[in-house]
Amino acid sequence: MPRTLLKLHGRLVLAAIAIFALALSACGHSGESKTIAMVGETKVTQATIDHWMGVVLGGDYAAALNERAPDGLVSDPPHYARCVSAAEGIVRRASARPKLTSAQLRVKCRQLNTAVKEQALAYVLSVLWSREEGAELGIRLPDEAEISTQLSALVDGQFAGPSNFQKTLAKQRRSLADVRFLIKRNILQTQISARIKARAASLGGGARTIYELVLQNNAKRQARTICSPGYRAWECKQYGSAGEAKPPPAVVLERLYKGIA
Repeated sequence: MPRTLLKLHGRLVLAAIAIFALALSACGHSGESKTIAMVGETKVTQATIDHWMGVVLGGDYAAALNERAPDGLVSDPPHYARCVSAAEGIVRRASARPKLTSAQLRVKCRQLNTAVKEQALAYVLSVLWSREEGAELGIRLPDEAEISTQLSALVDGQFAGPSNFQKTLAKQRRSLADVRFLIKRNILQTQISARIKARAASLGGGARTIYELVLQNNAKRQARTICSPGYRAWECKQYGSAGEAKPPPAVVLERLYKGIA
């Protein structure tokens, strides 16, 4: 799957320019779970974050190791038992490489959980920000037929048919619904980015004006975004413009596979 379609996170300006106008119900499985963040009056649930953590991890694992991520690799603290068990399986397959101790594997699991959770939360929050922005700009949500047309072109063009497409989804642990959601995001991203550029042009500015408009929008929406303790993303009011977790998931996975503590 092209990274332009399936990339879920990015730096401050890139994430802000790529504004998405989507309904919260499309973010994952909201369900009846605890609220871990709020954008204005809109709740972000633990179930939604859990879903997108799996999507983020699946894509990063496939990109870093060219394999399907094992079950349980993203698990909750404090002991990360399922993650350590999955990580031990990865270490066993990499038989020619140095072995990590259980304590070292727990550190890797903590780093992985922190980074993936942050990326998933940042993505969901940016979607909610875009819903507000899209509503203000009067942007129409793409309908299902439009999404299906783009999906068909993707499957037949870049993957030469459904078989290769399904193999890629399986490796990345992604569903067809996830891909349709991401296509919807990209359609809206194009529309809203065009509006921002047009606004900058009407003000007689270029890239710098676009940047300033984006920062203004960020500040407005960040003031309305509250995250619970233990849930960190740059969109959260409490954290300002803090960068992404270090090391990022792909680096943690590569070090795990190579036996680097």
